[in-house]
Amino acid sequence: MIYLHHTHLKSLPFLKILVTALGEIPAHGKEKVFNQIQNKIKNNNLSTIVLIDEAHLLGSDAFIDLRLLVSSAVEASDGLKIVLFGHSDIKKELKRSRHESLHQRITIKYQLSPMTENQTRQYINFQLRRVNSSEKIFEEEVKNDIHKYARGIPRIVNNIATACLINAYIENQQKINNGILLKTLKDIEII
Repeated sequence: MIYLHHTHLKSLPFLKILVTALGEIPAHGKEKVFNQIQNKIKNNNLSTIVLIDEAHLLGSDAFIDLRLLVSSAVEASDGLKIVLFGHSDIKKELKRSRHESLHQRITIKYQLSPMTENQTRQYINFQLRRVNSSEKIFEEEVKNDIHKYARGIPRIVNNIATACLINAYIENQQKINNGILLKTLKDIEII
């Protein structure tokens, strides 16, 4: 399994990172790098799974290269499996006519919806339990307000909650109340 997150790169540097992650030294030239990837996948006895984070930042050429890799890997025993993670913009990009064949090859499509207010409270509680902290450090009303300002988006919930914890520490507070939340929201420019 390979995890890639340098998706803002042009096609060739992206492919070179993939070759390196496969344990090879990248050759010179796109065609040679592409062949290295194909050969490594073909000679691998197991499926090669590539996780691509921030895939919405991939350029059009990189999507074309991924399609070519997936197409060529069909001949390999277990082939290449690619998992794309990204913002909802990726759906629009994949539906463009030039990427239609890649879009058709995607077996499973899943979009993470924003959390409900209850899920946000449970998520904050879970994160606090993971670090052996009390769930009661955040007042329940604050958890609900975090949900409201974060719109249920986990990354924003994390950012707000973490900033609240830092502000509570700085102010030597044991509980995160609405005062700390409001200061935090101003600090991180949400309000």
